[in-house]
Amino acid sequence: KMVTTYSKLGDSVDDLLNNNYRALGSLALKVKSTTKNGIKLDFYAKNKNGQDNFTGGLKFTETLKKDDLSFKVEADIKEDGTLCEKTVLSGLADGLKVNFGFTALQRVETDKVALEAKAEKKKTRNACDVKLAYVANDGKCTANLKVSKKQLNEAVVDLDFAGEVNENVSVGCKVSGKPLKKVTDEEKESYRQVLDTDFAVKLSTEDVTVVGALTKTGKNSSLSVVNQVCDKLSVGVEFTNESKLALPWCYKGKKPEVTEEETEAKKTWGLTAGFVLNTDNNTRLSGKLNDKGVATFAYDFDLKENLRTTFAVESNVKELGKNAKFGFNFVYSE
Repeated sequence: KMVTTYSKLGDSVDDLLNNNYRALGSLALKVKSTTKNGIKLDFYAKNKNGQDNFTGGLKFTETLKKDDLSFKVEADIKEDGTLCEKTVLSGLADGLKVNFGFTALQRVETDKVALEAKAEKKKTRNACDVKLAYVANDGKCTANLKVSKKQLNEAVVDLDFAGEVNENVSVGCKVSGKPLKKVTDEEKESYRQVLDTDFAVKLSTEDVTVVGALTKTGKNSSLSVVNQVCDKLSVGVEFTNESKLALPWCYKGKKPEVTEEETEAKKTWGLTAGFVLNTDNNTRLSGKLNDKGVATFAYDFDLKENLRTTFAVESNVKELGKNAKFGFNFVYSE
């Protein structure tokens, strides 16, 4: 039974327009294996185009079960000594899972200043998190509460809900913030963001899926349509828009006045159309084109038995060859 979660409401769109192109701009190798004891091992290495060094690591997963309890451990040791660990404990109560995770750097972090917004997400620092996941009504309703703390930054609390209204309609909401963040007297008087709120609605039939989303306090909106034309072919289109819309409960302080010229200058939109074609030979051809003229293609096929290969290429059709990207991804499974 498929479980309805907020993070999965847009899976059909991501699979069509994003996930098939992860090989782009890099050369990657992954080897998957399972020991006699059932421990899953994944070795991976990756080199981004234009860089001399490889990144990589070893990931192992083991699941222990006793009666109704299940204890799953995932550990990822990266090439620089960074350790990422995740533990999932289920069976304590019906529908409840408890997740623990941490990231430990080999070297002590020398930075002294907290990071903001995107910089905080991109920077790898010592961190830990705890997550409670609850599934009810046979997977039709879910709720997740996550508290995470990164070195030098305040704790972040994420709360999301998702549920099926009926067999064709699903809705979801996510709220996040930093309730323990210290605010100076000067900041209290300024217009500032205190929460981040996202909404998503999914409408689906047997062949067509429509997903609408409002994210980043209402600043970003998107509408996507995916149509499964037949068993082997799916097509889709996504429209995105950025504006000055800001959900009022996400901010405190007096909002500064914005001129009409500034409002118009900030508005941007985007359009992307794509397709996925599967064949009888276990191959897959994916392609997409956006409003800027950037075309991307990916081809997945079995190079040999147990060796899955992906080739991806991207270029602007208006200026062929300019800022072109390509990539290869090899996955060996045994």
